[in-house]
Amino acid sequence: METPSPAIITEGELISLEHLNTTTYQVKMKLQTPTVFSAGQYLELILQEKGYPFSIASHYNEEQIIELHIGVSSKNSASQSIIQHFQSGNTTKIKMPLGQCTFPTASAKENTILIAAATGFAQAKSIIGKFIEAKHNTSLHLYWGCRQLNDFYLLEDLDRLSKEYPNFHCNLVVSDDMNSEQKTPYESLSIQYGLVHNIALKDFPNFDQCQVFLSGSQNMVTSAAKDLKQHGLEMVHCHSDMFEFIDKPI
Repeated sequence: METPSPAIITEGELISLEHLNTTTYQVKMKLQTPTVFSAGQYLELILQEKGYPFSIASHYNEEQIIELHIGVSSKNSASQSIIQHFQSGNTTKIKMPLGQCTFPTASAKENTILIAAATGFAQAKSIIGKFIEAKHNTSLHLYWGCRQLNDFYLLEDLDRLSKEYPNFHCNLVVSDDMNSEQKTPYESLSIQYGLVHNIALKDFPNFDQCQVFLSGSQNMVTSAAKDLKQHGLEMVHCHSDMFEFIDKPI
């Protein structure tokens, strides 16, 4: 397991900027200063002396390439400014690595469960990559929730991983259009409907043999943590960057 570097200020050179779907960009950069980080950590993009946090979607690699997923909305002027910055081709000042929500943990739990909403998938993707690289013999379950089917991305990659690694299980959850019967083009990826953590609760009535990573909004993390605790999850095994800013259920 890599020991993360202390947080430093460095720069990232843009390698690529591509659409993942109509509202989400994939950004890849090469770090200018060798930096070690753990799967699950995040960074801050520093633009005009202000920091914008984003989960790192890649896991540590010697090439020092990092990946981000940035959702863009007409209601979020900051996200538009960040993408415009990358479209200019500039290098970007970065503060990293940040966060205590890291994988692997010291836990030897039978199941690792990733519950992610929207671009919270970025953190989950980093953990999935590390899990597979390390050849863990426990099970990894991804529950990824989005409002609509076309909000998901990189489904071809998830389909391939589901087929190649029997210990990896992918569950896609749509919260809107709950009366429709949508399908993905990939045989291993089916759609379920509802709130993403409620689908996990259906599959795992008891969480005493689980560790959980929550990636999403404050409301999502708070609600999910409370419900999971009621179903046997010990809070020491519940991980989220949000717990740096909000209280974890006791």
